[in-house]
Amino acid sequence: MGTVLLKNYCQQAVCGSTRASVMTGLHPDFTRFWDLKTKMRDVNPDVLTLAQYLIWEGYTTSGINKIYHPSCVDKKSDEVFWSIPFLKPKATDYAKELGEPAFRNYQSVSMKIQANGDVSKSKANKIKDDGENVKGKPGPATECLDLTDDAYEDGVSSKIAKHQIIDLTKSGKPYFMADGFHKPHLSFVAPKKYWDMYKREDMPLAPFQEHAKNEVFIAYEPSGELRNYSDMPEFTTFTKEELKAGLKPEKQKELLHGYYASISYVDAQVGVLLNTLDSLGTLNNTIVILWGDHGWHLDNHDLCGKHTNFEQASSSYCFISAPNLKSGKTSSLSEHVYIFLSICEFSGLKIPRVLQYKSSKPLMQNNTAKVISYAMSQYYYKLKSIELKSLDYIIGNLMG
Repeated sequence: MGTVLLKNYCQQAVCGSTRASVMTGLHPDFTRFWDLKTKMRDVNPDVLTLAQYLIWEGYTTSGINKIYHPSCVDKKSDEVFWSIPFLKPKATDYAKELGEPAFRNYQSVSMKIQANGDVSKSKANKIKDDGENVKGKPGPATECLDLTDDAYEDGVSSKIAKHQIIDLTKSGKPYFMADGFHKPHLSFVAPKKYWDMYKREDMPLAPFQEHAKNEVFIAYEPSGELRNYSDMPEFTTFTKEELKAGLKPEKQKELLHGYYASISYVDAQVGVLLNTLDSLGTLNNTIVILWGDHGWHLDNHDLCGKHTNFEQASSSYCFISAPNLKSGKTSSLSEHVYIFLSICEFSGLKIPRVLQYKSSKPLMQNNTAKVISYAMSQYYYKLKSIELKSLDYIIGNLMG
């Protein structure tokens, strides 16, 4: 029903800055927002956000789950610019008898559940009774439990968003509803039925798992996010010798299996929202945009994560459906930073002067159209975190 932007790029392969770019329509060097520690409005208090602008244009705005990275905004996710208080799941919204999982899964550090295991709800309760994850120390990177969709955060989120969409539609006013699903972010957890859609032995290992010849060390990263989990190799410092993940093929296939299952789980949650719009008779006059904040290395270049400028981290598909526009797919270049401007154009709204970029609309009118000749993604490393051994590394930092 929409257009798939196959050559679409994020602004920086990290949650905080790309999400800020989507919501402001500005690149990180304009927002001055490059990490997961800075509060967006501390460095740019007057920045115009998409939700803020739509309120000015007469829209009701509502959001739930991960729209911004939680550490980069206030406790109510940029509270002042949502016309309805930002929604957050409560423990009572989760599947009965389970409650809210720790670290978005039900595993303790001491009890690792095999990803292909058939584990029941009673087993999940037993795991919780044995003690949830120690704060700051996630358990294994995967989880496969025989649970309902609303045992996990994304299933709860779609359930709450569904009722919110119904209420917003009944109000008769134009609205903007944002639902930030977590998956397929680590940890790769999903109900067992989504794991059962795939066979572990069929998981496609990356064909190139080496570093490039004459590599520039700073172009890589140590898969640090993955190594936080209890079943992953540990590392202490960011050195060239310790950079490689070195995951065995069976562990790679387990992670891939979980990644695929997580995608199918989220796909089902998107379906809940589309079916809701369809049942209300509003699907065909609603703009729907599905995007991910960055790509993900699946062991290519011996990387499992993000935080690079490689294609796998900086590229992230975007799906757009808008009334009276064609469906299909395009390989023309585009960027996430255009989403704000594109929504204005699809909605017939005046485009704020601060938005100096392009719209994706021409790509949906003609899938072979060209809007830009290059896309820009960036990532930075702090110089103090690495050992600079040659001028190549300095040049790599300045350019990367």
